Amino acid sequence: MTEAVIVALITPFNDKLEIDFESITKHVQFLVQSGIKCLLVGGTTGESLALEPEERRLITTHIRTLFPKIKLLGCVTALSINQAIKIIDEFSNCDALLVTSQYFINPSSSDVLFYIQKIASICNKPIILYNNPSRLKFCMSEIYKKLYQTIPNIIGVKESGSAKNIDTSLIKWKWWAGNDINYIDYLNAEAFGIISMVANIYPKEMLHAIKNKFTSYEFNQKIINICKFSNPVGVKFTAHKLNLISTPYTRFAFQLPK
Repeated sequence: MTEAVIVALITPFNDKLEIDFESITKHVQFLVQSGIKCLLVGGTTGESLALEPEERRLITTHIRTLFPKIKLLGCVTALSINQAIKIIDEFSNCDALLVTSQYFINPSSSDVLFYIQKIASICNKPIILYNNPSRLKFCMSEIYKKLYQTIPNIIGVKESGSAKNIDTSLIKWKWWAGNDINYIDYLNAEAFGIISMVANIYPKEMLHAIKNKFTSYEFNQKIINICKFSNPVGVKFTAHKLNLISTPYTRFAFQLPK
């Protein structure tokens, strides 16, 4: 997994809130033509928690069939080992997995360590950790060194807690910024790249910004305009306005912009 910009892919729906595979094809084609080489499927932006189990497999199979060269990263967000095992199976088409700690239950550091070690023991794919303490109520940074020492198939971290959590002494890991709004802070802390929601809309701009470690005022304003809405409302609304997807609808109970 050597791509600096990974797009946290949206999941388009039709007006019946069924998956819109035609829009997926159109959108992914746009991303590929813009230079994107890796997609995160079923993350928060992809509304993973609102997807039916088989839908994850259908989405990745669809993309893999039409775009065999693009790399796929599947997001494993679960409460239990059994649930995580099922999600891992649904993402069998993926090249690697993004793994969070158990959400909602406020686990301890030893709980998270046990959980991720268990996931790694049943998974033969590379793993990127997802540290998102604002949503998962636990900051993985306190166990980074233990994870680094005990789990060889972890290849890096999507860091959404703070740029200060990036530990460059863990030399085998790559670090991806997890926040579009302040990604420059992460790059200044030696992040390798970004797993980006905004890159759904502005892939070329994000590729340029990451390569040059620079953001223009104009691009920064575009990021702010998308991020002011709950995720994925802003990005879907903009994608629909740009005719990248057929509707702006989300399965989450969010009010859409007018």
